Amino acid sequence: MQTESALILRPYCLSIAAACREAGIGRTKLYEEIKAGRLRTIKVGRRTLIPWANFKAWLDPLKLE
Repeated sequence: MQTESALILRPYCLSIAAACREAGIGRTKLYEEIKAGRLRTIKVGRRTLIPWANFKAWLDPLKLE
């Protein structure tokens, strides 16, 4: 049985600001990754959002063991 602390709810999409906080990088670097095609985004009106699955897939290879 999982405890409450083990259950982490993630949003479906992250804003640019939230993605920067999660990755610990600045907006400029994040936009460079988007422009290079390494991080996929979606547009909702004027907002640019990053689906959590895309963000996780981009972030996982960057983890150091």
